[in-house]
Amino acid sequence: MSADRIVEILLAATTICIGYASFWLATKSTRIQGKAAVQAVDAGAFERAKDIYESALETLREELVACRADVSSVRGDLTTARTDLTTARTELTSARLEITGLRTDIARLETQIGNL
Repeated sequence: MSADRIVEILLAATTICIGYASFWLATKSTRIQGKAAVQAVDAGAFERAKDIYESALETLREELVACRADVSSVRGDLTTARTDLTTARTELTSARLEITGLRTDIARLETQIGNL
């Protein structure tokens, strides 16, 4: 074998090694970039989801405050209704007693008219 042939073989071998190393490093770099892109997307998605959940939580808190105000208002209305009902019962009882008294007076008057 001649020296030129050995140099050609060594250059070809070196070129193949450099080509393989380049291919391997490019593949590794692509994988790393892919992972970095996925992590960036995941981080962005997490932030968006976090913002959405925090917004929803804030909305629920506001609705809870509004519900508590409504419950307080309904309690006040219920107290007023109970007071009105108690007053109406008292007035009804008084009216029944008055009716009973009037019936007694009517019966007594009818008896007196019958005795005339």
